[in-house]
Amino acid sequence: MNSFAPDFDALLNMIWGWPDEYDSAILANASNVIIGTNPPYDISDFLTWYPNFAGPPITTHGDVDGVTDIITGVASIIGIVQGNPIAANGVPKGSMVVSVAGTEIVISQITTEAFSNTTLTIWNSFPIVPVQVINAYINLAGVSIQYQRWFEMWPMMMALFVAHYITMWLQSQGTNPNPTAAQLATSGLATGIKVSKAAGDVSVGIKSLDGFENWGTFQLTSYGMQLATLAQGVGPFLAW
Repeated sequence: MNSFAPDFDALLNMIWGWPDEYDSAILANASNVIIGTNPPYDISDFLTWYPNFAGPPITTHGDVDGVTDIITGVASIIGIVQGNPIAANGVPKGSMVVSVAGTEIVISQITTEAFSNTTLTIWNSFPIVPVQVINAYINLAGVSIQYQRWFEMWPMMMALFVAHYITMWLQSQGTNPNPTAAQLATSGLATGIKVSKAAGDVSVGIKSLDGFENWGTFQLTSYGMQLATLAQGVGPFLAW
């Protein structure tokens, strides 16, 4: 390095009032783009807020060793099958049941800490929405809702985001367990937002709240409107 080269950092500090290394942070704040790593979040976190999207969980007890992916000494394995989400002390978020035999449950991730006779919570019934659909929307929420923007509000915003998309999924699927092609096509049509309804001499108008015209389908569910309302105060919630 040439010792006689001008000190550009000192020059910029003189002109701007701050050295060059702070420039990127200032530009990032001005752009309103938040980049960071989200805490672990899985279906058990979502069901804490909205348990009605799944059936009642199975609760039993077992031993977690913190070394392997095997839970031993399980008090009861009745009703537990492959693919069930599982939550317990020492069990990483997002773990699923891989296999069940005797008094042991093999899960999809290595346990992180040892706990004896700890409570195991297993969700084996999703009568309304398949667990794969919920997990897909949790993944979508994970790349859309940034903890660095929401902080303490983040778990609530994640739950609202997922609940909104699940509700939209249910709307497109309808309630008929054996729909015809025509029924599926009808349920998938975009019908818009109703602004009036009449029955005889009685009529009522329904209009979305002002200020949410650019929120797309978030206007169509109560979960989406809650999310949008909170976002109006905090700022755009999407990561991009």
